[in-house]
Amino acid sequence: MKPERVILSRKEYDSLWKKASEYEKLTKELEKLNMENKKLSEELEKLKCEQEKNEEIVKKTESYLNSLMRLQADFENYRKSLERNQEREKTKFIVDIMRKLIQHLDDLKRAQNMLIGLQIDDAVKKGLAMIVENFEKLLREYGVKPMDCEGDLFDPHEHEAILIENNPDLPDGTIVQELEKGYYLNKEILRPSRVKIVRN
Repeated sequence: MKPERVILSRKEYDSLWKKASEYEKLTKELEKLNMENKKLSEELEKLKCEQEKNEEIVKKTESYLNSLMRLQADFENYRKSLERNQEREKTKFIVDIMRKLIQHLDDLKRAQNMLIGLQIDDAVKKGLAMIVENFEKLLREYGVKPMDCEGDLFDPHEHEAILIENNPDLPDGTIVQELEKGYYLNKEILRPSRVKIVRN
């Protein structure tokens, strides 16, 4: 069976030709768009890979930063601990030295008291008095101060009772005599006073 022959007018033909041309043009545009879409999809995939890599880098960076901060905190704690230990050692060293120096001062004062009753040149006595005075001045410069506790009440934190006497005229615990002078180093007790107290 033969296909039917279709007769078109010139106007219909031109219209069909125009549509065919537009269809061909649209087909090419569609192909172009499909190619661009493919390229964009590939680019998007690359960007996704880059993003994953960047996220991994960010995680590693955060991990390194946290490790660094922990290390810095550990070092700061170590530095502070070292400074505290050094300060303790320095204080202990100063305390030991000052205790030895006040023992030497005691010896000088005993020698000075012995010279008082002896018939010797006053220049010697004055010389020793000057040495004692300079020694006391040196100790004061380093924060060493003597305790003056005669007449005070006994305090076991600052005094050491060596002798006891009965005296009804004074309150119980009154210090009547300082047998060995005590000293402060700044506000801390360097050596307690050895004293005689009243015990009724």
